[in-house]
Amino acid sequence: MEYDYDLSEVIIGGELSLATRNSVHGWVLLADRVESLRVELTGNACEELAGRTIRFHHTSKRPDFSRRLAQLNGMVTQRHIGVVGAIRHEGDCLDLEWYCQSGRIGARLQGFIVEIDPKEPAESCRAFEDYMQEEVEEPEGFEESGLFESFDDFLHDDNEPSYQEFVAKMEKFEETVIEGKGESVRIGSLFDEHHWPKPEGLTEDAAQEVMSRVLATLARFNVAFDMCPKCTWQHAYQLIHDKLADEEFYPVMKGSDWISHYGASDFCGPCQEEFEKECESMELFEDDNDVDIESLNG
Repeated sequence: MEYDYDLSEVIIGGELSLATRNSVHGWVLLADRVESLRVELTGNACEELAGRTIRFHHTSKRPDFSRRLAQLNGMVTQRHIGVVGAIRHEGDCLDLEWYCQSGRIGARLQGFIVEIDPKEPAESCRAFEDYMQEEVEEPEGFEESGLFESFDDFLHDDNEPSYQEFVAKMEKFEETVIEGKGESVRIGSLFDEHHWPKPEGLTEDAAQEVMSRVLATLARFNVAFDMCPKCTWQHAYQLIHDKLADEEFYPVMKGSDWISHYGASDFCGPCQEEFEKECESMELFEDDNDVDIESLNG
């Protein structure tokens, strides 16, 4: 089976966090791209890489990418959601494979420097959310670069193509989702009995095989499903088969930035308890930091 898009000769570098079970998040930088490709996948890497973070970059300046980049026309290049196919590191070769909105993506990276962090199992289902909340330091001279001024101009330039594209996307979203004018489709209606078997009696391996096909198909329609670290493939498939089959999505949003997101943690008792504890701790933190304005005014 060939890849829909082979990134082997256009990847410059990247970082993938495999610290949380059933989750692969990170970024991949493609040649001639200003922004990196965000990767948000359900699944796991090979056992040797599980619980780790891997970073990779090419050892030297890579050859002309123009011909290879042309082959990526039509591929979603901002954010990939879906399911892991394979992530493994053997010798000097790093193999990456996943299924997303653009189909089957793959890369065999040779001649790359690969750094693998020590194994540190995640203590929380919400490790990635915590990471996303971390404050990112701006590079020195960032404000003087003129980026903010150009972005401000972009926001106020109605003739800017990027702005017009942004407005068109928002109008499409509002009409389709908010106003409900778009045709919706049930998740369960996408599959026949062979690809949507009853979950009872499925082994863990069989459930993983079925779920991988289901998630790969859903990703094509911008539908994502996350598994919490406590979830097995059997539990995940039973959940999506029994609880989410009647959930609806909008095929017209396919290929857009709009993602219909579902998660096993919404149905997981321990995850909900953990979330409630975090909310309580945040409320206590806010209470401790309340300021009496009148006391400040004397």
